[in-house]
Amino acid sequence: MQPFPSGAGKWQLSTNGGLFPRWRRDGRELFFVAADGKLTAAPVTLGETSIEFGQPKSLFTAPAGTFRRNYEVSLDGERFLIATPAHPGGAAITVVVNWQAGLEK
Repeated sequence: MQPFPSGAGKWQLSTNGGLFPRWRRDGRELFFVAADGKLTAAPVTLGETSIEFGQPKSLFTAPAGTFRRNYEVSLDGERFLIATPAHPGGAAITVVVNWQAGLEK
């Protein structure tokens, strides 16, 4: 990781690589998919001119998806929304849009 646009200084979090990083909204944690396929969280302390990473913690195996980054983190970092491909023969979901208009009739 390095500051933008200056590029002054670099910090490395993972020694084994990782994909699809996503910050917790308050900047205190960084989530990524580790090389072993696990969604991982690392605590972060941001200083004026430095960044300190805590020990990364594996949370769970990230489901394989067809999307580049198939997960989203809640604002507090406690929940995840994960897009997964539908399975043939699985239960269908019906999404109703503009349902409020139907109440007026």
